Amino acid sequence: MSDRKEALKDLLAKVEAGELKKWHEALAIGLFPDDRHILLMSAYDGSLDAALALHRAVLPGWAVNSMLVWGDLCRVELVQAHEKDGGMWHGSGDLSVEAECHDIARAQLIAILKALIAQED
Repeated sequence: MSDRKEALKDLLAKVEAGELKKWHEALAIGLFPDDRHILLMSAYDGSLDAALALHRAVLPGWAVNSMLVWGDLCRVELVQAHEKDGGMWHGSGDLSVEAECHDIARAQLIAILKALIAQED
């Protein structure tokens, strides 16, 4: 397993457990350029705007397929898309990830981390 993938998995575990304490914990995975570490911490703290900005910064070609808030349950599905006929499409062979959490921004962040891990395979 690559060092980057291991760092992503460690970060994902901290985010899912609600144990991310300091922004510098994200620096090992290369999210520092363009203030991405600030976006990551803001998403972790509940900013959906920051989560979506981080998504655009680190996952070009991925789209939000669904985003659901139902009481205390928030669910996000991201799909890897490709360009076809002037639009973006998702096929059965493309990568997809799902995440659930009590907070929609953190669910988006978890999905982002899962997508980055999936790209490492």
